Amino acid sequence: QLFISQSDTQRTSVATTLLRLAILTAAMVGVLSLVAILMFRMYRTSNQRGSEIRETATRMASVLTSSLDAIIVIDQDGYVIEYNGAASKIFGYSVEEAMGQQMETLLIPPRYFNAHRAGMKRFIDTRHKRVLGAGRIELEALHKNGHTFPVELSIDTAEQDGRLIFVSFLRDITAEKAAQKELVKARDRALAGEKAKAEFLAVMSHEMRTPLNGLLGTLSLLEDTGLSDKQKLFLDNMNESGRTLLRHVNDVLDISKFEAGQITLESEQFLLSELIESIIESEAAHSTQTKNNFKVEWHGDKINTVIGDQTKLRQILSNLISNANKFTDDGQITVHIKFEDQFSNTSLIEFRVVDTGIGIKHEDIDRIFKDFETLDSTYGRQNDGTGLGLGIARRVVQLMGGQMGVDSIPGQGSTFWFRVKLGVAAQESHSPWETIEAQPQRALE
Repeated sequence: QLFISQSDTQRTSVATTLLRLAILTAAMVGVLSLVAILMFRMYRTSNQRGSEIRETATRMASVLTSSLDAIIVIDQDGYVIEYNGAASKIFGYSVEEAMGQQMETLLIPPRYFNAHRAGMKRFIDTRHKRVLGAGRIELEALHKNGHTFPVELSIDTAEQDGRLIFVSFLRDITAEKAAQKELVKARDRALAGEKAKAEFLAVMSHEMRTPLNGLLGTLSLLEDTGLSDKQKLFLDNMNESGRTLLRHVNDVLDISKFEAGQITLESEQFLLSELIESIIESEAAHSTQTKNNFKVEWHGDKINTVIGDQTKLRQILSNLISNANKFTDDGQITVHIKFEDQFSNTSLIEFRVVDTGIGIKHEDIDRIFKDFETLDSTYGRQNDGTGLGLGIARRVVQLMGGQMGVDSIPGQGSTFWFRVKLGVAAQESHSPWETIEAQPQRALE
């Protein structure tokens, strides 16, 4: 019984030990399984990251190889640790020759050594940036054969293994600099040519205007002598041709003055009604061939005595009315004067010259204000002109602080308008003025 009891006790103890061993073994197997799973996942992650790193390295190598700009990387001691093919083409050193060399002695002109060393030391000691991260800057670089050339440089810093590295992108701008110099030379030559042309036009205009004035004055004196009707007709033709030539010379002279900035405004007191009437009378006298009727309409209340540049205002209105007369046949030309805004000592006045002529095509509107631009007319007659009048008129309006424009319908007529401010000399009667009309027959009486 004693042996049996001991045997049972031993069996129970062994069974308990085996059970505990089985549980511990199962736990260890479970832990090892989890570890195996974790290691497998870490292995897959490591392989994936390795692939990404290899792909990134491949892309970076492709970027370095295919870049048109030179890419040079140096460590904080100044040794070249990266040097691409573009850098080899620009500087003349092969990759094998450049790698591991001091960039200072390799690529920097000797006269910049001290500045380069001082800059590197300052940044390493204080992290104070001047060239680093400043964007594109222009410097000179040293070629393998010893000549220097201009480069465009961009440089910044990064960290690698706890140490600073400097990454720079460089581009040879020798061709750009040469093209820029040629462009500057071409500009200087063009400016010199324009100046010479302007001086030539000014001198020639003055030289031509002097004998023309003498010629017209002599013709005026000749009118007072006893002339036959045929001689008077010839004299009138000569006068008209002389005045036309004088207008052309004055136009060219005005253009040269505008380009030289020599046009100034005068200030004088004059009667606006007399100015308008004299221009209308002058054009009516020349409208025997076109058979046009002229009309002046005043809109609203107005002030007759104004202060401004009478000569410039006459030049603008004469040009617009003359053009309307040239491009209108047996029609109506109306000049509208409207006082829009009145202030204490100035008044904004709008002038409109409306004709029933051939009109202007929409695509030609912008052309008519350009210098030496003329448009063909549909009338079977010659319309003389240099194509400068409207360009000068717009310049004068802008010089007076105003605006100028045109509205036109082909075949129905055109409306040229401009607005300028004129000084008010005195407060006068603000009653509407009577309408003024002029006809070709009136000029012949």
